[in-house]
Amino acid sequence: MRKVLGGVVIVFSLLLNSMLIKANEEWKISKVTIDYVEAPINVMNRHPNITWVIVSKLNDQRQTHYRVQISTKKELLTKNSPDVWSSGKIKSAQSTNIYPEGNILKSNTDYWVKVTSWNQDGRESTFNTQFSTAYFEPKVWQAMWIGYRSEAPYNAETATSEEKTAFKPDSIIANRSQYLRKEIDLKKNVRRARVFVTGLGFYELNINGEKIGDHVLAPAKTRYTDRVLYEVFDVREKLVSGKNALGIHLGNGWYNPAKKYQDWRMPFWGYPRALMQLELEYEDGTNETIKTDMSWRAALGPIIANDIYDGESYDARLELRGWDLPGYTDASWKNVVPMSKPAENLMVQVMSPERVMQTFDPLNVYKINATQNVYDLGQNITGWAKIKVKGEAGAKVTIRYAEDLKADQTLDVKSNRAAKNTDIYILNGSTEEIYEPRFTYHGFQYIEVTVAVNVQVLDIQGQFVYTSVANSGTLITDNPLINKIHDATVLSQKGAFQGLPVDCPQRDERLGWMTDGYVTADEAMLNFNTANFYAKWLDDVKFAQNEEGALPHIAPTFSVSENTNWSCGSFPVIWDHYSNHGDKQVLKNYYPMMKSYVEYLEKNANNYILKADKYGDWGNPAQDDKGKSGWVRGFPKLSTTAMFYFCADILSKSAEALRKIEDVKKYNALKLKIRAAFNGTYFDESTLTYKGEDYHFQYSQGIPLFLGLTPDVHRDDALANLVNDILKKREGHIYAGIQGLKYIYEMLMATDRNDVVYQFVNAKGYPGFDEMLKGRNTFPEWWNGSGSHNHVMFGSIDAWFYRSLAGIRTNVDAPGYEEIIIKPFFPSIGLNEVSAKIETIKGEVTSSWARDGSEVTLKISIPANSSASVVLPFYKEIKINGVKMSNNSQKALNINSGNYTINLKI
Repeated sequence: MRKVLGGVVIVFSLLLNSMLIKANEEWKISKVTIDYVEAPINVMNRHPNITWVIVSKLNDQRQTHYRVQISTKKELLTKNSPDVWSSGKIKSAQSTNIYPEGNILKSNTDYWVKVTSWNQDGRESTFNTQFSTAYFEPKVWQAMWIGYRSEAPYNAETATSEEKTAFKPDSIIANRSQYLRKEIDLKKNVRRARVFVTGLGFYELNINGEKIGDHVLAPAKTRYTDRVLYEVFDVREKLVSGKNALGIHLGNGWYNPAKKYQDWRMPFWGYPRALMQLELEYEDGTNETIKTDMSWRAALGPIIANDIYDGESYDARLELRGWDLPGYTDASWKNVVPMSKPAENLMVQVMSPERVMQTFDPLNVYKINATQNVYDLGQNITGWAKIKVKGEAGAKVTIRYAEDLKADQTLDVKSNRAAKNTDIYILNGSTEEIYEPRFTYHGFQYIEVTVAVNVQVLDIQGQFVYTSVANSGTLITDNPLINKIHDATVLSQKGAFQGLPVDCPQRDERLGWMTDGYVTADEAMLNFNTANFYAKWLDDVKFAQNEEGALPHIAPTFSVSENTNWSCGSFPVIWDHYSNHGDKQVLKNYYPMMKSYVEYLEKNANNYILKADKYGDWGNPAQDDKGKSGWVRGFPKLSTTAMFYFCADILSKSAEALRKIEDVKKYNALKLKIRAAFNGTYFDESTLTYKGEDYHFQYSQGIPLFLGLTPDVHRDDALANLVNDILKKREGHIYAGIQGLKYIYEMLMATDRNDVVYQFVNAKGYPGFDEMLKGRNTFPEWWNGSGSHNHVMFGSIDAWFYRSLAGIRTNVDAPGYEEIIIKPFFPSIGLNEVSAKIETIKGEVTSSWARDGSEVTLKISIPANSSASVVLPFYKEIKINGVKMSNNSQKALNINSGNYTINLKI
């Protein structure tokens, strides 16, 4: 009898498990994010963004209710009795951007979250996660800033030019890295340990001989008088009972640059310094705070020179073995000195840190002579070389980096400009020595290693370093050139992720040029999870805005230099962020900044017309040979007023999204005034074209069409003139810079002239992508392949591959992929297969199609709790999931979530 009952129990248990698995497949929360991150320990908002993704194997799945609960104790959530906050059971389909009401959270506290979602059939799914907060109030900081050497004699922001010229940096502190250390004695068992730490320029934190975290080049760059970013680590497992050693290693970073670079690129802010606070909670319920103070000790480190542009020199003979271990004798060390606060604002770095993301072995080795080899990684990357060597103490290894080789296979360092991009390692004579830099980075494909006689290079690798944003998009086609453009965009974009979107990683700039960053923002948001990355950069812009409302053309920046074509760059980034994530809080955060800047432009315009700025449509082909073309810096003149209108337009749309009705009226009225002045000044009704230089013709016609500035009665003619210039006069080539390319293809996409974009994407010869990428795996700076060879700005075209070739688009009326538009373009030749996937804030969206003659098979996946409008070209016959549809004239198909196979005869 027992055996029979046991069998019944087993069968019942298996049946129950099968039912639960099936229920999970039908409606399941797959993940919950807090401020766009899963289970973060550094939440900086008292009311964070809570978002969840739902998956289902069934079609037509929609959330009808949800509940979010937050508690300090996990067990309270099992009883649905949270002690912090509950939304209650809300009748709503919203699953993204839920913000708890009120300032409900406390600093440095652990919280549990329980999200429950119900679908239209009453199926329920629950997901539990947790997060921890950073510091909310400045008063929580008890630690003091400390360093090795006393304060510098002047402040970068207030010093006169004479004082800057006269300033001579301390030769030791300007070059050497610094060690800071302290030992602590833990006599009780630790239940929880969180460390809040930063160091300027860069820092590494060690505990008991082990580096904490895999972060590099931390913290991310800011304008240090505005705010300094700090990081948070859970270090409970790194601490032991009894003696523990805390160590901080400091480098110069962007804070203490070489004197020759102390200008608009890299101003001097002061000597290196650190701040750390270790919060301990013992098992007996008591607490203790360990902090940087005057009890710490300091010494010079083995890095004898470190500079962002020039590189790092490391003398292994100067290593202080065991300096970060308990029991080390630091009697010869000096007391630390107090350092001033760089800024009142200490803000946690929510954005992902930089990491070594990939390692490359050399594909080729070129022997130059007996002591020098050049290693070819086969890829242009950002980061440094990691090298294993063997030799006698004092022997030197010199490592230089470049993007090119000369004909004799030696380095061509032309694209580095003034940056030396050189690392030096001096051996200590141990059996095998491994070296990689800590406080610099380079852009390169080729590594030249020169060694002293009798030094052996045992191994070398390229370390690919960038901000560790996760990949979110994939795209592949059967068109080799399109695949090459996409791959070059992704690789170049990774190199541009350096705590901010930099222009290029190899030369003596590496700055957050606004136009380079904003034209590629949509592409980057498709390929990577960049919500927090761009929020950080937008904060850089916001903090840089001056009292008059002007915005910088580089961010972060030392001082504001307004150039409208570039300074307006934050506006489209904000709108792209909102379109891709649907988060109105982003609009709220930057609305005052946008409003102030538009008012600044209005004040500085002459009857709504702005004068030309310094840059214009940068990267126009005429700029490649400006001596012959007559290219003029800052042209076309109409570009600044067009961008003025663009800013006013995004501001008015933001006001509408935020229901600021009076502002909507105000800025719509402003748009009408700008439009009238723009057309009155620049539009020639006799030719139905906009005035300007011939080499700027495409920009001058395309941007007004994109913005809706062109008089309505002349739009068709103006579009025809532009298309004629591209297809006939320029023989199928785009002839524009980075702004012109971006908004011409967006305009052509919006007007269903994707055939024109497809033509110039695939055009052979100059100027064109095929010519530009010959022999390259990253984008060069110019159409002719010159300048920097890792410059992502022309990679903005990659968004068109996702938006038009695959057809995955956001809906301005339901942003954040709440309602998706699928509108693929099927070229007549040269492309028969496209497959794209995007991990959106709502879940995975896929669109792939294949053509065989006149038959096209389109496969679409729409995430649960979203819907889509599928817009197709004219077709003769259609089947959806095998069912023939009777209405062959219908172009838009409204579908709910799920998987669909659509067969077309076109």
